[in-house]
Amino acid sequence: MVDELNEILVKHNSTETYCIDQIKEKYGSLRWHDSGYSYQAENELSAWSTKYSHLSEETCVICGAPAEIRTDMGWISPYCDKHYHQYKHEGGFNYDELDEDQNV
Repeated sequence: MVDELNEILVKHNSTETYCIDQIKEKYGSLRWHDSGYSYQAENELSAWSTKYSHLSEETCVICGAPAEIRTDMGWISPYCDKHYHQYKHEGGFNYDELDEDQNV
């Protein structure tokens, strides 16, 4: 993700002026607000941002596995079947089972 962003910024001479204004999750997907890029970079940056926003909707926020947006947990977030059922039927997530390659 960051390597692709850097390629776009280098291509359009925007590495010195580019600024990430805000990164957040909203309605189960990544939201990225930025500024300081050249007009020529706008279409590529928009496509890049859209790509990762859609990808975030299909990636479990607990383990990174393929997931779908769940709306019946008090918030809207993507969870894989395992973590969705773990939360719904066991009352929470077991973070201890994650190995060192997975992020929480």
